[in-house]
Amino acid sequence: MTAFQTGAARDGFSDVETDFSQVRFVKKHTKLKHETLMSLAQSYFGAANLWPMIWMDNEFIDNPTSVPDGAPLLIRRGDRINASDRSEAIRIANVWLLNPGQRGVMVAQRRRDIMARRAA
Repeated sequence: MTAFQTGAARDGFSDVETDFSQVRFVKKHTKLKHETLMSLAQSYFGAANLWPMIWMDNEFIDNPTSVPDGAPLLIRRGDRINASDRSEAIRIANVWLLNPGQRGVMVAQRRRDIMARRAA
């Protein structure tokens, strides 16, 4: 089952099976022109620095600064984010913000990780 195949909706959220087995409840969101991953994280999670959660859960996003308008995004329910995922998201956001020179490295690593998962 792909990440975009869903089961019965509940409060706008749907059961979804993804590569992230701990994620069971997500909302499908179509990215609008003015939206960024940071603005979406602020809206859905109440914290803009959790934008890497959206990046991690949507494999088609290579570079978090160039998400195409109209892209179908899967957004976790805020109450389903565990402490480990939250900490990792904040770590990634801090590296992205404080070390701009590392952004290309992070994007390249993301591409390698996605290709490795697809090959497995």
